[in-house]
Amino acid sequence: MGNTAPAPRTSKVLLGVFSLLMVLGLIAAVFVTRGEASAQAGAGSVETGSMTPIKSTPESVRSVVNSADDITICVLGDSTGDEYGEWVDLWAKSLAASATVKLRMWDGDKVRYRPGARVYGNADRVITIWNGSKGGSSADYPLQRLATIQPAQPDLVVFNYGHNFSPNGVIADEQTLSRALDKYWDADLLTLRISQNPGYGNWKVISTAASQDVLAWSQAHGAAVVNVNKAFRKAPGTVRSLLMDDVHPNARGNRVFADAVIGFFDEPSV
Repeated sequence: MGNTAPAPRTSKVLLGVFSLLMVLGLIAAVFVTRGEASAQAGAGSVETGSMTPIKSTPESVRSVVNSADDITICVLGDSTGDEYGEWVDLWAKSLAASATVKLRMWDGDKVRYRPGARVYGNADRVITIWNGSKGGSSADYPLQRLATIQPAQPDLVVFNYGHNFSPNGVIADEQTLSRALDKYWDADLLTLRISQNPGYGNWKVISTAASQDVLAWSQAHGAAVVNVNKAFRKAPGTVRSLLMDDVHPNARGNRVFADAVIGFFDEPSV
C-alpha cells in the first residue's frame, strides 16, 4: 500500500477491530490467569506433580516397612523429631518388636550424624533409620547436603516439614527435594509425608496452612500421608496439653505423634 493513507472510515473500522481483539485478548488472559491460579491453589498443581506420589501409595509404603526384608529409612524433618524421646525414636522402638533397629541421629551443629547408632531389638531383620531432622529447617535444608544427610540409599524417605517457613511452599519444596533425591540415587524413591501437629502463636498460621496443604495434596494424588494433625485434635484433653510450648510436642504429644505413625502401618492394605 506504500505511503497511501487509508480512508477515514477504514481507519475507524480497523481501530474497532483492533479494539475488539484487545478486549477479547484481555478476557482470555483473565480466564487463563484465573485457571492458573485455581490450579496452583488446589492440591497438587502440574508443576509440583511427579512420578513419586503415583508410586508412593499407602499400600506400597506399608508393604516395604511391614515386609521381612532389611530396609533403610531416612527421616527428613524439623525439631519435632530431632531428639531421642520424640516420635522418630518412639517409632524406632516400636519397630524393634520384630527387627533390630539401628537409629542414627543428625547433629545440626556439626552438620553430620552423631557417632554410633542407638540399637533397639535383636531380631534377624535389620532396619536402619537415618534421622536427618534439623531444628528450624524446611525441605530446602537437605538439598545442600544430600550425600551427608543421606549416606545410604533409602527404601523409604519420610518428610516431616511445615512448621518452618518454606521458600516456595511446603509441597513445592518437598517435591523439589524428592526429585533431587531420585536423581541422586537414580531411583524412584518411596516417600511418606507427615501432616504435622497444630501450632500456636507465631506458628499458628504457617503450621495450619502447611498441614492442610500436605494432607490435601497427598489425598489428591493418592500419596501416603500420616495425619498427625488430626490425631492431636482427637486426643483426650486439649491440643495445648500435648505441647511444651507453641509448637513442640511434650511427652504425651510425642506419644500421640508416634502412635499416629505406628497406626498408619498397622492399617490393612487394600
